[in-house]
Amino acid sequence: MQLSKTSITIVIAVTLMSLIGLVAIQVHWLNKSVETNRQIFRQKMDLATNMAGEMFRKNGNAPYELHQAIISGATDKKTIDRIVSEAIDSSFIQCNIPLTYTYGVYEHTDHDGNRLLAGNTDEVLLNNSVCNANDGREFGWTRLTCSMGYGNDNNYHLAIFPSFSAFIFNEVKGTLITSVIFILLILAGFFYTIITIKRQKRLSEIKNDFINNLTHEFKTPIFSIGLASSALRKTVNTDEKEKVESYLDVIDHEGERLKNQVDKILQLSLLNSRKFTLEKKKINLRPIIENVIESFEMLIRQKNGVIKFKSNIDNIYVQGDEVHLTNAIYNLIDNAIKYTDKSPEIDVTAHLTPDNIAIAVKDNGLGIKKEKQKSIFDKFYRISTGNIHNVKGFGIGLSYVKEIIEAHQGIISLESKWGEGSTFTVNLPAL
Repeated sequence: MQLSKTSITIVIAVTLMSLIGLVAIQVHWLNKSVETNRQIFRQKMDLATNMAGEMFRKNGNAPYELHQAIISGATDKKTIDRIVSEAIDSSFIQCNIPLTYTYGVYEHTDHDGNRLLAGNTDEVLLNNSVCNANDGREFGWTRLTCSMGYGNDNNYHLAIFPSFSAFIFNEVKGTLITSVIFILLILAGFFYTIITIKRQKRLSEIKNDFINNLTHEFKTPIFSIGLASSALRKTVNTDEKEKVESYLDVIDHEGERLKNQVDKILQLSLLNSRKFTLEKKKINLRPIIENVIESFEMLIRQKNGVIKFKSNIDNIYVQGDEVHLTNAIYNLIDNAIKYTDKSPEIDVTAHLTPDNIAIAVKDNGLGIKKEKQKSIFDKFYRISTGNIHNVKGFGIGLSYVKEIIEAHQGIISLESKWGEGSTFTVNLPAL
């Protein structure tokens, strides 16, 4: 099944709507959890505050020390903070409330108000109606020394302002983090699926082009062979030797061309199945390169071109498969000839580096645009040249070359500039 652009758009839209719905549900339940925990928070806050007040009053001289620290000429903030914080911290730990809070010690000023005497809160004045409210209050309220017999002006109360955000995060962090992780995983899977769909669609289009080219490539030589064979059968005059030989040349040429195309298909089959095995042995690449170049000399002369081979070493020994390396070099030179719109000038060089044998095939052809170079070794990939049949081939050759070179623990690289030709360099481990 081939997905159209419309189908892909629908799939993306439906998936995005599903993800948005999933996120909306998660947010809804998170809000529910926040509201539930807000009620729990208020209950724990009041419980912890009352516990802190009770601990403070039972802590030996703490009420007396607080009263003296407050009525002294300069309020002893350090003493107040020490004795009050000890009680708050202890009660908060027991009630499992984060130790993120501010507090204030207040004194009754009249029947309606409480004035801040000490602490680190910004709430300077609190109304009795707010302090005594059970609903909506966001702080804990308890007495410290009120009515404990320390004389006048000793009606001290404690207000604790715990951090609701710290509490709620501590309560829902497990659920929140898990939800975020799963949503991110779903998003990652979604984007990976979309990328895969697009790649598969592109591969499907390339395969369709491959089949069209394949049909075209086989029809032409088969038709030519048929015509030549038919004409040969009609030749009854054996004295027409030149005519018969010309027909035979056509048959040989087109037969060889057909054989090459079949070889390409076999190469593709090997690459797809990954079942090819290399029969490695010590081989000398120099005669192999020379033989491949020699097989192209007639074609080069027909195109008024030139092909040269230069090496700084007499013997180029590697551990490799002779058949596959021969095919790889053949493909590189074949491409150098095909992809030129003028008389081909091809330089094949081989030289020894400290660790490798470097074999380069340089041409004066069309060159390859920079944005196309990253795809040049992909299977079935062909650079558009206007008419897709102007340059014969299936887009198999370079992917085959790369696969074979890498199977020999080698590297193939490309240097090219549009309109100025290309240089393919193969580096193989030297013996």
